[in-house]
Amino acid sequence: MNDKHKLYENYSVEDFATDPDFVQWVKRADPQGNEFWKAWLSKYPHKRVVVEEARGLVLSMTFLPHPDAQEATQNIWERINATNRQQAEAPPVTLQPTRTISLWWKAAAAIAGILLLAGVWLYAPYSDKAISYQTSFGETHKIVLPDSSVVTLNANSKLTLGRWENDREVWLQGEAFFSVRKKKRASGNAEPVKFIVHTNTLDVNVLGTEFTVSERSDTRVVLNTGKIALTLPDKTIMMNPGDMVEISGRKKEPVQRTVDPRVYSAWKDNEWILDGLSLEKIAQRIEETYGLKVVIKKNPDPNIEVTGVVPTDNLDTLLKALSAAFNLTFKQEGKEVLIE
Repeated sequence: MNDKHKLYENYSVEDFATDPDFVQWVKRADPQGNEFWKAWLSKYPHKRVVVEEARGLVLSMTFLPHPDAQEATQNIWERINATNRQQAEAPPVTLQPTRTISLWWKAAAAIAGILLLAGVWLYAPYSDKAISYQTSFGETHKIVLPDSSVVTLNANSKLTLGRWENDREVWLQGEAFFSVRKKKRASGNAEPVKFIVHTNTLDVNVLGTEFTVSERSDTRVVLNTGKIALTLPDKTIMMNPGDMVEISGRKKEPVQRTVDPRVYSAWKDNEWILDGLSLEKIAQRIEETYGLKVVIKKNPDPNIEVTGVVPTDNLDTLLKALSAAFNLTFKQEGKEVLIE
């Protein structure tokens, strides 16, 4: 390891974060490793900031082994079944209503005062005027609806709801994760109250379940638990846990397949799971989430499969994590992210 004394002098944050010896020291420090790095930092004290930043980057990333197809499918169904069992066994949860409000409403509330804000919240869900929740680039918000269903709204997205009379209906632009509570009709009718998510492409009909809907360049619905029906102009598609239905902006024909739902809902926990996501898909996510144009100047080695978990709550940290994962340089310059 002593031969690396001089080599490490020119290392960047990304170089350290992908160096096997450095990663092993960060994750499983031993006396020999501690002694080496202590001596090295004494010799090159100007690199301490770079080393600490690389150490934080390694700790923020959890790289996963890439399973074979059969094992991956089995793991998907085991997770789905476990989630369904937990949902069935869990006692009812009482959620306190909260509200995420857009910037214009924040300004109005500042002028009107706390009492006016409280009055509008109590009245608005049951008024005839549609209520909208909107997020900016780079932010997510959790919304508790009047029926205690919870919606996590991804960046650059909008959710609109109005007066709920017979069924519960919302309109989505962008992407959101839904955790819908079952609701019985007050009249004693045995049929549950439906929950319908409208998009420009399709409608998602729900009774009580968890799922992700994305309505951006393509339309995608991924089901975590429960059962949902998608209503399209010419057909209805039934979905079970682990199903994904995707409609390309070009082909318009829905494609249904089995996936790991966590990959498509991890963003609500401020992370992305890199499990088969191509560089082009990563670039698309950056543009949709942060409002930046991505320019790909160099593609990664096609034989390298990138798997792992990277944090998304800080753009600078995300770009460094992606640099280490893809062995490329992701850097922001103004309104662009360059990949080279």
